[in-house]
Amino acid sequence: MPADIAEDRFGHLVQTEALVDAILASPQPFTLGVFGDWGVGKTTVARDFLRPALVRRIGNKSVCGFVYFDAWKYEGDSLRREFLRVAAHDLSSSKRSLTDLVRDVDVDIAEPVEANLKFSFRRLLLMGGTFGAVLLALYAVDAFTHPSQSDFGGKLVFALVASLATGLASQLGQTVYVPERRVTRRRLDSPEQFQRVFAAIVDAALVEYLVIVVDNLDRCAPARAVGMLATIATFLETSGARRQPVFVIPCDRHAIQAHIATTIGRQDKPEAYLQKLFHAHIDIAPMLDEDVRTYAEQLLEQAGLLEDMDAPSRQLLVDVVRFGFDNNPRAVKQFVNGLVSKLLVLDERVKAGLLPNTFVPKASSS
Repeated sequence: MPADIAEDRFGHLVQTEALVDAILASPQPFTLGVFGDWGVGKTTVARDFLRPALVRRIGNKSVCGFVYFDAWKYEGDSLRREFLRVAAHDLSSSKRSLTDLVRDVDVDIAEPVEANLKFSFRRLLLMGGTFGAVLLALYAVDAFTHPSQSDFGGKLVFALVASLATGLASQLGQTVYVPERRVTRRRLDSPEQFQRVFAAIVDAALVEYLVIVVDNLDRCAPARAVGMLATIATFLETSGARRQPVFVIPCDRHAIQAHIATTIGRQDKPEAYLQKLFHAHIDIAPMLDEDVRTYAEQLLEQAGLLEDMDAPSRQLLVDVVRFGFDNNPRAVKQFVNGLVSKLLVLDERVKAGLLPNTFVPKASSS
């Protein structure tokens, strides 16, 4: 576990314990939202803290199934297919591998489909030519057999007429026809198949508690995000598996509402639609000002950016960074990392003689 997570300077453990309480008290299946603004620690709680807290509370790791699925990571792929792969991997153990259950999820299925009757003009012309040939043959029969000729000539003409008549019947049957058409589709384009494979994975896992985290949906394209939420509500919650899951979905509530409005229209009231998808939610509160200030000061100190500064200058720099990024720890960290990178580049250019040897603040790359 990374040191900055282990220190838990923002109270994530308390929020995680509240989330565990909600999970263990909820009926199954259940969809629980973890709502909060970007950068307040939703992923930290759901990805890094939740599983250890569940195992600690339940007391038996082997009966606790946990799946973490980053939807944004698979934005360009089939979310259903990749979800099943991740679920099979995360629910596997040293004694029981579930990856065989998803081995053929990429196999295509070719199947015939119903088609309409087709009319062939080319075959109609060919049939007309054949019909004309039959008429000529009949005329030849009449001319050849009257007056009476030898039996050999009559039999020869009769065989010719029979052959032409057979060809005419064949062309008539092919003028109006039903073409054979087969459609190839991806195996998991069928919701029922997806549901069936998911149930098989869950049943094979043999767990008593199953928590599935679907993270970063708010970063996906609107249609994909709403489609995944609908899949969870429609198919995964009703899969028929022996153990029904609790879905935990960390997301920015306002971003998801905007995705819903873009996908289904604002007239359908995104807030009401959101309430249909989530049974309950927990809010991750914004960080306290003093907590973020301390965090920003520690980052700047570790980067070597506060060296040789007097107390007022230190406080000014820390406050500028903190307020400039609206007390958002992630944004503060990204800014400090970016500043360190730029200062290191400047220092290298000074050493190479590309810039004058003026004052360039020293930064630590550690």
